[in-house]
Amino acid sequence: MTTTQTPASKAGEMSTAVDESAANLTRIEEQIMAAKAASIAATFESLRRKAEIGRLLVEAKSLLPHGQFDRWIREKFNFSRQWASVLVQLHIKWPIVLILKEEAEAAGRDADLGVRAALEAVKEYEQRQSQPAPTPGANDEADPEGSGDQDRTNQPEEGPEGRAADDADPASSTGKGTDGEDAKSRQGRKGSALVKEQALIIESLTQRVKRLEAENEGLRFELAERDAVIADLQAELHRMRRSARMVA
Repeated sequence: MTTTQTPASKAGEMSTAVDESAANLTRIEEQIMAAKAASIAATFESLRRKAEIGRLLVEAKSLLPHGQFDRWIREKFNFSRQWASVLVQLHIKWPIVLILKEEAEAAGRDADLGVRAALEAVKEYEQRQSQPAPTPGANDEADPEGSGDQDRTNQPEEGPEGRAADDADPASSTGKGTDGEDAKSRQGRKGSALVKEQALIIESLTQRVKRLEAENEGLRFELAERDAVIADLQAELHRMRRSARMVA
C-alpha cells in the first residue's frame, strides 16, 4: 500500500529541513565566533609577551659588558639584532598599542594587530621583490628633435678605441685584420667590458648598502634604548608631579 503525500505534508517536511539548516548554520556561526575570539586573544597575548621580552632586553643590555649584547642574544635566544630591536620598539610603543586596541574594539573592528602587522610586512616585501632590476641604459631618453640621431650620423663609425686599434694594426683600415677581426667583434669586446664594469659597480654599491643598513640598525637599536629610558623618566616625572599635587 503506497502512501500519497499531501501538499500539507510536503510543506511540513520542507519546513523541517529549513529549520535544521538554520540550526546548523547558527551552530557554525557560534563556533566561528568563539574560534575567532580565541584567536584574537591568543594573538594579542603573544604580542604582549613579545613586548615583555623587549623590556627585559633593555634591562639586560644595561647589565652586559659593552659589545657583548649581540653575541648574548644570538647564543642564548637565537635572536638577531634586528629582531631584538623590533621587540624593544614594541615595548616602547606598547601604550599606543593598547590605545589602538581599545579604539578598534570601540569601533567594532577586530583588534588582531599581530596578524595585520605581519601581513603588512609581507606586502611590503612582495612589493620590493616585484620591482624590476635596473637595466643599463634604460633611463636614456630619445631626443624628440632627432638631434641625437643626427649627431650619431655625423660621427665617424669608430670611436677612439677603434682608431687606436687601426693605429696598432694598419691592416684593419681595410676592414680586415690579421686575425679576422672586424667592427662587430670590437663592438662586442666593448660591450663585454661595459657589462663587467657595471657588474663591479653593482657589487660595490650592494656591499655599501649592506654596510649602511647594518649601521642604521645599530643606531636604531641605540635610539630605542634611549626612548625607553626617556619613557621611564617621563613616567617617574608624572608620578612625582601627581604626588606633589596631592601633598599640596
